Amino acid sequence: MKCEVCGAPSLPLEAACAFCRSALAGEPDPSGLLDYLADRLPSASVSRGLLGRSPPREVRILAAGTDYRVARSGGSLRFGPEAPAPEWVDRLLRDLSRDAAGNARLRAAITRAGWALR
Repeated sequence: MKCEVCGAPSLPLEAACAFCRSALAGEPDPSGLLDYLADRLPSASVSRGLLGRSPPREVRILAAGTDYRVARSGGSLRFGPEAPAPEWVDRLLRDLSRDAAGNARLRAAITRAGWALR
């Protein structure tokens, strides 16, 4: 299931999408999170498999001095700093919003993605 407003993977935080804050019910399903972040954040460092054609294995983003990373490990995702997926996304967007205040390119990427600035 995806958010109908921003197309993000289903990550409800207090009954709202962790990305755009629109109403979202159901259980968290971060399965498409790596692809989603890699496609929408120009500053993300993306590790892919052989020849860069396979799906992302890891996405790293530096936001407000914090190194955010999410990596595929077996059938699940590992988050750093460690937190449940919806809370991790909320922290990431909070710190990206701080950086976006002085970075027009990042601010435009966040706006184009339909995410709510914090």
